[in-house]
Amino acid sequence: MRARPCHCALLPTLCCVLVVAACSNDPRQLMVGTWGLDLSPLTAEIETARRHGELALYAAEAKRDRLARIEVAFDADGTASMLGTGVEGSGSYVIESVDGDRLRVRVSIASVPELPVELTLHGRRRMSMTIGDGAQTLEFVRR
Repeated sequence: MRARPCHCALLPTLCCVLVVAACSNDPRQLMVGTWGLDLSPLTAEIETARRHGELALYAAEAKRDRLARIEVAFDADGTASMLGTGVEGSGSYVIESVDGDRLRVRVSIASVPELPVELTLHGRRRMSMTIGDGAQTLEFVRR
């Protein structure tokens, strides 16, 4: 009977390759995923509102609840989607340039055919998004 070759020697190599791929810091890979608006700055605002009565607290919590619905997603295949932003729907994105942890991206979604966006990745969990002419920057956390 013939002995079957053991592929166990390949297992450590395969594991190393997968770990290195998973630990990539390439911003093109880090941007892929679903992102929600960072609500942590609203914590202090809600606490202040709590001290000013029920109406102020209601308004602050309503603002938080409305902003919690904002979500952007980038898929590896070039698909993008936005919810709760006023630009609703799905479409596509193209990475125009990469400079360190900063990406210039052109997003086409729904009624906005070409929206210039600058993404800055802050590690794996945080991302800043500057839209258009740079007048507004939003902070996102990975969901």
